[in-house]
Amino acid sequence: MKKLLLSLFLTLSIGAMSLTLPGSTEVISPQPNDVVYICTGSSATKYHRTADCRGLNSCKGSIVKVTRSDAENKYHHTL
Repeated sequence: MKKLLLSLFLTLSIGAMSLTLPGSTEVISPQPNDVVYICTGSSATKYHRTADCRGLNSCKGSIVKVTRSDAENKYHHTL
């Protein structure tokens, strides 16, 4: 009986891990030509995927739309 319960528990546990919730989204890696947003303030170090990202609220410079490649290579920002 213990073996049966253990195998049932393991089967259900493994099956539950493979379920995908409805409406869940797949994470997509940014591409070099993707448009991102950066803050030009002197202490800014990150780029953002949307212009209304709350991380840009404290920007002391201006918010600029650039390619991901430029954000990383020209402005030295990271995600």
